[in-house]
Amino acid sequence: ALKPQGALYVSFKEGVAESTEPDGRRFTNLTLQRLELLLGSLTNILIRELWSYRAQSSSKQGEVWVNAIVTRS
Repeated sequence: ALKPQGALYVSFKEGVAESTEPDGRRFTNLTLQRLELLLGSLTNILIRELWSYRAQSSSKQGEVWVNAIVTRS
């Protein structure tokens, strides 16, 4: 559980569905708008920052990631 005044960072690959990697790892993909709606529906959670960026590393080049920092009130 997130303690009062505690902070949480989350990051998701941009997309609209869950995905499974060839090695079996499963991921939930979200759009920036969906992440904002999801976090906004939680009680006692304040969205401090919400942003997206395009990855620059060679292994993830071109992938877009959506991120948020939230705190518990």
